[in-house]
Amino acid sequence: MVFVLPDSSLLDAFCALHGNTIHRLLVVDALRQNPLYTMTHHMLLRYVYAKVSLSPFYGLFLEVNPG
Repeated sequence: MVFVLPDSSLLDAFCALHGNTIHRLLVVDALRQNPLYTMTHHMLLRYVYAKVSLSPFYGLFLEVNPG
């Protein structure tokens, strides 16, 4: 079973999801070993998008033209 602890970083969660090619990741309480919630790749991407779009540098990401 693949899981992360509540104090793990988002990068750790993403690496666990991507490295194991799974879509849902269990977050487990370290002390009691109880499941706290299930994190999905969609939830993770939505959180990152929300934080980036609130950034003052968001316009810079849109103006980059690789061509």
